[in-house]
Amino acid sequence: MKAKNLIVLLIVAVVLGGLALLTQRSDEEPSDRIGTLVLGELPINDIAAIAVTTPDGSSRLARVADVWVSETDFNYPADFNRIKSAILKVSELKVGQVVEAEADDKATMKMVSPLDSPDGGTLVELRDASGNAVASLLVGEARQRSDDSQGRFGGYPDGQFVSPDGGTTIYLVKDNLHEFSRASDWLNKELVSVTGTDVTSVRLAGPDREAIDLAVAEGGPDLVLAGLGEKEEMDASVVNSIKSALSYLRFESVADPALSDEALGLDKPDTFVTTTAKGEIYTVQIGAQAPDSENRYARISVALEPAAPEGTAGDETEQTEDEKQAAAEAKTRQAEARGQLEQKVVELNTKLGPWTYVIASYKTDTMRATRDKIVKAIEEKSDDDKEEE
Repeated sequence: MKAKNLIVLLIVAVVLGGLALLTQRSDEEPSDRIGTLVLGELPINDIAAIAVTTPDGSSRLARVADVWVSETDFNYPADFNRIKSAILKVSELKVGQVVEAEADDKATMKMVSPLDSPDGGTLVELRDASGNAVASLLVGEARQRSDDSQGRFGGYPDGQFVSPDGGTTIYLVKDNLHEFSRASDWLNKELVSVTGTDVTSVRLAGPDREAIDLAVAEGGPDLVLAGLGEKEEMDASVVNSIKSALSYLRFESVADPALSDEALGLDKPDTFVTTTAKGEIYTVQIGAQAPDSENRYARISVALEPAAPEGTAGDETEQTEDEKQAAAEAKTRQAEARGQLEQKVVELNTKLGPWTYVIASYKTDTMRATRDKIVKAIEEKSDDDKEEE
């Protein structure tokens, strides 16, 4: 063999060997990433802000003086437990599979930034107190696992597509990141919760209406309207709704603190006042409808009825030591219970006082019920009905 041909063959062998090595490495590198952390060792304690961007909008959470707030919602306190859980979940995400995808496939998997496409995924950006990027994660579609046993309704979420670099590298992880599906879920929306069975009286009033007073009838659990006529009766379904109006009371959104009382319709509000067996007094002021909605603005405050005067203990000289001890323990329990109620009232007013909320119309409609909704005429029996009796 000529020396020239030998040199050519050697060069070809080296090139082919190099290509084989590169191919082998490219095949091996993805498998090396299986089980590794998607975002590496995430410095959790440095995270002081979270920005979540979807095609529909964005929200931003920030840690201010060690308290997490939603900057999108006028710095309303955010749900710390939800934030903590979400950060830990993201920090522990592990690569389950490295996914190769063409541009069209990336769009289908929503592995495109929402900043670049109206059909993009959800972009989660983690930043430190100085605003510097700590990490980012593009969250795409959940992978659906088919289930032939369920026919055409088969299928269930089986992992989620994510990318730590805006869609360049795509991983499939086993966890579904539903925490980032809706920005509004970052808020704890429960305001108060008063069980209907604890309600002893309700007053519905307003600037242009006659006040309605309902109170539990003696010896019964139901609210009864004062001055009920002989041929009138309470509408049980409406009354039950009124008793339960503050049960699991939640808000839809937070109103702009810059809005005036006149703009909110709270310069002349309707009022809904509920008193409980423990002496708690919940007052809801209801204003105008929010823009493009039937939901209404509202404010909530809480108070306590004055403490009952202490009863006379009688002639202690005639009490046994056991009776004296029992009386002292009862007094202590009453004082402790009162103290807990006072603390509860302070905490609720601290939480609710600074804010005006938007509350669902089905709740505010109940709190604004008029007499004709609460009371109905007793249907007189026909002659045929009387004969049947």
